Amino acid sequence: CSGVTTFCAVKKLQPIDAEDWVAVLGCGGLGLMALAVLLGLGHRKVIACDIDDAKLAVARERGAAAYLPAPNSPP
Repeated sequence: CSGVTTFCAVKKLQPIDAEDWVAVLGCGGLGLMALAVLLGLGHRKVIACDIDDAKLAVARERGAAAYLPAPNSPP
């Protein structure tokens, strides 16, 4: 289910070139699946964004070209 969900979301981005930068907002289960789908479709410039450093590390290990810690929400 997560694969189909993220594949459909990525396909809605079309037409994008494989050389364009794409940001994945949130690196939980769906975000990491979206990263995998993008990489599988030939996109190598994927930026992972999350407030959790551990999730960003996993995204980096799984092929994200860059990462951006999202700012925490104000209290």
